[in-house]
Amino acid sequence: MLRQAVEAFKLALQVKTRDQFSQEWAWTQYNLGLALRDQGIGMLTAGQIANDLLGQAVDAFKLALQVYTRDQFSQEWAATQYNLGNVLKILGAMTAGQKGDDLLGQAVDAFKLALQVYTRDQLPQEWAATQNNLDAVLKVLGEPTAAQKGVRNPQ
Repeated sequence: MLRQAVEAFKLALQVKTRDQFSQEWAWTQYNLGLALRDQGIGMLTAGQIANDLLGQAVDAFKLALQVYTRDQFSQEWAATQYNLGNVLKILGAMTAGQKGDDLLGQAVDAFKLALQVYTRDQLPQEWAATQNNLDAVLKVLGEPTAAQKGVRNPQ
């Protein structure tokens, strides 16, 4: 089913071009990223295949961010940053050495960007989920988290 969804989104992108239908194009890229992420997660034991699918998910989310800017589409931008962070977190955990650490660092950046919109007061569930994912990545990287420092996040 996920393979069919990926193919359907790719077909839709042949019609919904960025130039003519920018919002629909970004939405389709975002959903393509989600489908590729789910397909990649389902194939984690397949090694390189999963890695390729997750890499394509990263690409789709980054393309969506070309339209989903914080100023014009803050909620969509934050959701895309959050999902990008999750895929980068998985890829980083699958990748050894400095390249894996770099991917995890990019995940940290994406989660921190999402937290610019996902505030504790306005979107507490999204804020909490993002904080949990950020905390998990920082622990893997060996960086002290806010909780370990005894510092409350002001957001």
